[in-house]
Amino acid sequence: MFIKRNMSLICQRLYFHLKNLHWNFFIPIIVADIFLPFICLISYMSEKTRPFFAMTVMRFSLIIIPICSIWWVIFINRDYIEGQGNELLFVCKNKIKTMDTFIAFILFFFVSIIQFAFYIQADSSLKYEPVKLFCVCLFFYCFVQFLTYLTKSIPITLLMVLVYTIANPMIAYSIDGAVFPIFYDVTPLTMESAKASFMPMVLAGVVLLLISVYFNKRKLRFN
Repeated sequence: MFIKRNMSLICQRLYFHLKNLHWNFFIPIIVADIFLPFICLISYMSEKTRPFFAMTVMRFSLIIIPICSIWWVIFINRDYIEGQGNELLFVCKNKIKTMDTFIAFILFFFVSIIQFAFYIQADSSLKYEPVKLFCVCLFFYCFVQFLTYLTKSIPITLLMVLVYTIANPMIAYSIDGAVFPIFYDVTPLTMESAKASFMPMVLAGVVLLLISVYFNKRKLRFN
């Protein structure tokens, strides 16, 4: 009964959070679910070669989907950091609700990853790409939560995430293979790349999230 009531409150809060995003709600959907498939379709129609198509999918999805996956999270957190007078604060006691943001993150990730069913049909070498993307997106989510609690600033959090994202391709071209914290790897996922970058990324993300939850509950006050 308690779990059912708690989930009902989470769903209600999430509904109001997403409603309060206004036009920010649609930006990641347009970019990840319309713009990205359009780029991949143009690539497929122009070259019609599997290696080029697979590389195009990996190259653009590794930048676009992680950024889009934390877009809702950042602007939901803004309600607690910068949203003085927001009616949600009266029931949330100015504590960021991690479960709310995590459900929003998972919801968007699975919506954006549906397109990979078509990419995998076109090139089977992409069959593990959703796993790679989930590892990267999960780290992004945990990184955003940690930065939000640490800086208490949405602009700083967004800026640091953008710098990290832009720096990844630049550094990746100068090294051989994926090595944590470099996630930009435009080759099919292998056990070696998983051990070198993506598994450490998940573990580091979980540690950052646990630290964030602790400080959110024990130390931090917003507004």
